[in-house]
Amino acid sequence: MIFNEEDKILIKNLYVYKEYSARQLIGDLPEKGRKLRNLNYLLKKLRETDSTDRKRSGRPRTARTPHNMAAVDDQRRTYILNICCNVFVVHCWLTVIF
Repeated sequence: MIFNEEDKILIKNLYVYKEYSARQLIGDLPEKGRKLRNLNYLLKKLRETDSTDRKRSGRPRTARTPHNMAAVDDQRRTYILNICCNVFVVHCWLTVIF
């Protein structure tokens, strides 16, 4: 089902401010004939991107927070450091044996 802009605004406000679930939205607004799956999809998109607009290219808003970006950088540094240490240990181990 395609949601028009007014429906999306209403659903977003009820979800954010009154913490409605998809089932509560269907129960309170039965005249629209919405399906549970469609509302769950819209609410999932709202949770992930904080918007009900069409999907754009690029990362969701939650992936670009400074906290997440710092965590990813720390993981990369740790991974690279572990690889370097493992290579150094193997090299030292091989030189001792041979």
